[in-house]
Amino acid sequence: MYKKEFDALLAKSIPQAMLFYGDGFYVDFYTKKILQKMQDANITTLYFSDYQLDSVLDILGQGSLFGGNNVVVLKLDSKLSKKECQILLGCLKENPANALIINFLRSENKTLAQYGQDSRIFASNFQAENAIDVQFFAPSFSEGVGILKERSRELDIDIEDFLLQNLLQIQNGDIAIALGELQKYQIFEEKITLQDLQQLSYGLGSVDMEDFLESLFGREDYLQVYERLQEEGGDGMEVLGFLERYFFILFSFCAYIKSHGFYKAKEILGYQPPDFVAKQYANRAIKIKVKQFREIFEALADWRNAQFRGEKEADIRCLIKIKASL
Repeated sequence: MYKKEFDALLAKSIPQAMLFYGDGFYVDFYTKKILQKMQDANITTLYFSDYQLDSVLDILGQGSLFGGNNVVVLKLDSKLSKKECQILLGCLKENPANALIINFLRSENKTLAQYGQDSRIFASNFQAENAIDVQFFAPSFSEGVGILKERSRELDIDIEDFLLQNLLQIQNGDIAIALGELQKYQIFEEKITLQDLQQLSYGLGSVDMEDFLESLFGREDYLQVYERLQEEGGDGMEVLGFLERYFFILFSFCAYIKSHGFYKAKEILGYQPPDFVAKQYANRAIKIKVKQFREIFEALADWRNAQFRGEKEADIRCLIKIKASL
């Protein structure tokens, strides 16, 4: 099943056996969310090579010494065989008070295509009346803002939606980092302002990404800036996701301006960004023709498909196409 179906199921009850795979943020996010609802349980987390079938069966096959139930969280980067899955699920069936959550994560030596194939096999092995498998896709930008908004309420932080949008953009769409940044504002009793955001959350990573955009739209060596991003730990998929969001915003501005002759950022984006940000969107958007946008989106789609196929240097090839279209 997918996130929407799982949300509906989770609103009614917590499944006994769960296999999560796909987007790493959501896998971790939902695991923590479920464990928060099981605070009385005895929780055991096993990582990768720590997993031993007999050890897990020992935990799931008995009651907690401290009362309540036993919950095992497995973080794995190798799929379990059908036999192992059936043994684990059979043990849970005989011990309905206990639960199992498996986080199946991509190994560094596996391509996205290999991970996808392993995930499908793992999910087909993990079938029983008391089990569900959930495939998570990377959160959209609006979903990310929704998560930040929910967290800001939990932390009692008074911050407007457009600032949460900015915070997520500053962190290049990385929700995990943005959530960490959000906690800084707990010390503020008054409403958070744009100045607060600029002072506390403009880190090196966001400057680098802005440098990359400037080089892509300007005359600087954009491939050299991209190489520097990678050397400092930047991930190609993160850059791809950032560019997909950014050019979609520019296309939205372009379409609105062509229809109305002017732009209203709030109507286009659903929130009001700072004036200098909206002006930059508009200035860049009007310089790109519809044909060029089509070429850019095709290049981005090729990049994403090539990543799933495990092709090397697809990012460089596609960046060259994007630059040529600009």
